[in-house]
Amino acid sequence: MSEINYRDLDRHLEGLPKNGPALVYLLYGEESLYKNALKALIAALLPENQHSTNFLEPIENNNIPQAIECVNTYAFLCGYKIVVLADARLDAPNILDELQVAVEKGFPENNLLIITTELADKRRKLYKTILKKGLIIDCSVPKGNRREDQNVRMGLLQEKINAILKPIKIEIDPDARQALLEMTGFDLRTLSNNLEKVISYIGERHTITRQDINAVLKRSKEEPLYALSGAIAERDASKALSTLSLLLQANYFSLQILAVIINQIRKIMVAKSFVLNSPGAWKAGMSYNHFQKQTLAAVRAHDKEISQQIKTKAKKVTSDLILIKGASPYPLYQLLLRSENFTMPELIKIIEALSAVDVKLKSSPPRTAQIIIESLILDICQGTL
Repeated sequence: MSEINYRDLDRHLEGLPKNGPALVYLLYGEESLYKNALKALIAALLPENQHSTNFLEPIENNNIPQAIECVNTYAFLCGYKIVVLADARLDAPNILDELQVAVEKGFPENNLLIITTELADKRRKLYKTILKKGLIIDCSVPKGNRREDQNVRMGLLQEKINAILKPIKIEIDPDARQALLEMTGFDLRTLSNNLEKVISYIGERHTITRQDINAVLKRSKEEPLYALSGAIAERDASKALSTLSLLLQANYFSLQILAVIINQIRKIMVAKSFVLNSPGAWKAGMSYNHFQKQTLAAVRAHDKEISQQIKTKAKKVTSDLILIKGASPYPLYQLLLRSENFTMPELIKIIEALSAVDVKLKSSPPRTAQIIIESLILDICQGTL
């Protein structure tokens, strides 16, 4: 087929009903951009009710043989079957040759392979084969110091800010915008995390000021812990493990790290319980505007009932069960979105595993703490409990 820039993906998706999808997709470049492109592809190719049967959990750890085996296995139901080889490292010649041969040979009808990676070597045979047989989506961002390169990076950051704030009708002062960009640098994931914290901080106000930026983002000590809990909520094993390593290098205590994970899972469990016990109040992928119109009333009724039970000193009822903790409901919206990544049976198993790890950390030599927590993170993110 060909190669396109990520900005042209919408045009490709619009043509899917007529032209059909590519046999294989290669998405490379900036992580947050290729992950957004991946979500858009899957949403366009598969109805939501087929996600559990025709879309496997992304294959990680560069397990190319597993990806080849899966994409050559027929789907249980009609429609496309999608196999994702996530965050691949396309630098191992022997394995790449195996993947190249598989792509050249082709897959069963309606079986698609999507590969995501930060770096793609255009000189390799695999790249040229995908270029011929499939579609390559360039999600890279220029990293040079030329004015043109800097303008592209700045434009992406500005687009990200607008994409987050516009749907929730929040504005940001020019000085605040500049301060946010200065404190973030070019990192779209960090920008999103920082902006989410600022939105939570301003409560029900509709304008972000420079004072808000300074008040929130100078609390840099909390940033790695926040990043860890967010990565686990997204079931992003790679990001969670790298953040864990940074935390341990910065001399954070293992039990302190575990407490952050426990707190995040408890929050997700409370949100999941609300969703399961409030039919129709929440729908997967709901926009923030619909959340405000459709979900908030049910949330406030839930919190009111919990508050009344607390006042009457009901057994086993604590403020941890209250969903809206601050002035702004936006953090709850994010939490409900993240709750979609887990089932209640999974969360129960995770809570049990957290309790076991707590005991293990307290009874094991400190030098084993990293291995114990890494194993826990992989089990949570990969669903292997």
